[in-house]
Amino acid sequence: MISFVKRVKREGLAIGLFLVSLGFKAQAADVQLAWDPPTSNADGTVLMDLTGFKVFCGTTSRNYSTVTTVGNTNTCAVTGLLQGSTYYFAVTAVDGNAVESDYSSELVWTVPDTTAPSISVTATASLTADASGLASVPNLTQNATVSDNCSPVSSISLTQSPVAGSLIGVGTTSVLLTATDAAGNSAQATVLVTVSAPPPVVEPSPPTNTQVVVVATLPAPWSTQDIGTGIAAGNVSVSNDVYTVSGAGNISGTADNFRYVYQTLSVDGEIKARVAALQNAGTGAKAGIMIRESLTGGSRHAALSLLANGQVEFLRRSSTGSSSKTTLSTGNVAPNNWIRLVRNGSKIIAYKSSNGTSWTSIGSQTITMASTISIGLVTASGNTTSLSTATTANVTVTP
Repeated sequence: MISFVKRVKREGLAIGLFLVSLGFKAQAADVQLAWDPPTSNADGTVLMDLTGFKVFCGTTSRNYSTVTTVGNTNTCAVTGLLQGSTYYFAVTAVDGNAVESDYSSELVWTVPDTTAPSISVTATASLTADASGLASVPNLTQNATVSDNCSPVSSISLTQSPVAGSLIGVGTTSVLLTATDAAGNSAQATVLVTVSAPPPVVEPSPPTNTQVVVVATLPAPWSTQDIGTGIAAGNVSVSNDVYTVSGAGNISGTADNFRYVYQTLSVDGEIKARVAALQNAGTGAKAGIMIRESLTGGSRHAALSLLANGQVEFLRRSSTGSSSKTTLSTGNVAPNNWIRLVRNGSKIIAYKSSNGTSWTSIGSQTITMASTISIGLVTASGNTTSLSTATTANVTVTP
């Protein structure tokens, strides 16, 4: 309400003071005010000499810190208001004799907070895997620095994904940190967590003048060799039922070369495993499980492998020396890539899982093989000269 002292009518004169539009820039805001001007004097005569208005603004009711004089117009822009602050506005009218009305009714407005908080954090972190090839994600939020234009630091929420305590495999994993202020504005930062393979176990030096021959062995009934020719020699080690297999070569086309860890199977059966990590992986690297008729390069086989790009590949050759067929599927979040091959007569079925309990079929293939075949773990780097290393756990073979 606006009422004029002396000449401008005091009652029955509604001047609605309202916001017309808002604008935001950086951490400040602008507001456009508008009102309905008076039309009559206190004595009821028509107001003919209205010359202008004054617009008042402050952060305390009826205690205004700024005043803006405007001409005979019913709008005014107020700029530079701070986000998150509450402001009080009022208007007075002035006639030709410089007589000013009382304040209008007061408009109260809190400037919305639209500015995201600031978050900074160390860009990288390094961990070393345990014997199983896994490491636990630390709580990275405690190292983050946050600030905000309105909210106190204590009220800013900090979360991370994957959460602290999650297990990740060897390689680099992106951990996303999110800061959210009291107004719901959020900002994010990424930490690249690199997990290195555990250091090799160093055997104590033998006594002087004693000849010791160390032979790498696998628990029965496992055997290992490189399939095919012309590739760098692979190797395998076992610790706490975790198999670390390194191999060169490729599994594709009409003939294969790779590192194979296998045992024989003379009846129907299956193999299950969890590929926890694939290191030094070129674009053609793969690691997984296989059912194979013979140890020759062009043998019939069915293989289910984790690829370097995170996909799962169901690869099979139905006749000796023929070209392989491929079915690709999305992998699970490392290190939870569980894979399974089931032999049922001449039919081989491929499955994947994120937990080793609930399985999803990727496909199946009818392959006529000899009654006694081999079944086991495979690793190939995608080229003949370099090795890729796979860490595989939870390996079970059942007839």
